[in-house]
Amino acid sequence: MKYRLVAFDLDGTLLQGENSWMLLHRRFNTESLAEESHRLYLEGLISYEEFMRRDFQYWPRPLHRSVLEEVLSLTTLRPEAPFVVEKLKERGMEVAIITAALDILAEKVARRLGIEIVRANGIGFDERGYFDGRLFPRVEPLKKHEVLEEVARTLSVPLDRTVAVGDSLPDSSFLKAAAL
Repeated sequence: MKYRLVAFDLDGTLLQGENSWMLLHRRFNTESLAEESHRLYLEGLISYEEFMRRDFQYWPRPLHRSVLEEVLSLTTLRPEAPFVVEKLKERGMEVAIITAALDILAEKVARRLGIEIVRANGIGFDERGYFDGRLFPRVEPLKKHEVLEEVARTLSVPLDRTVAVGDSLPDSSFLKAAAL
């Protein structure tokens, strides 16, 4: 069987070390608040959009994009990631990032690795670069399979020709949806 699409999670998969959300919460001293919201989301007591809203409500204001970029610059790309992505592309495979992390980070990693397909969560900024309260929940952690299905459909790739690479329990639906 020839696989045609390989979709990677970001935190813990293409990136090593601490989860990018935890880096942000540690910086803003909101870890305990985030843990409670995360628990409520995992138990199905709040929606993912509400979970995101709670995360951002605790963060300092005004919040400039450069602060987020500074914190997220502390993430580390796995040393083998460029080689792996290059080899997959040489074999004619499409490569994607599907992550619940912020698009600010996912797009930076994608540029570095030459990955054109990125699905990640986003937030809005005003014309001066300050967070304006808008949230763009594009990838729900427990429903990443839906995003994989959308990407595969867009590329006309059947799911039985897809590979998913992830590292955590929230990735389980994503991993089960792919052929490998």
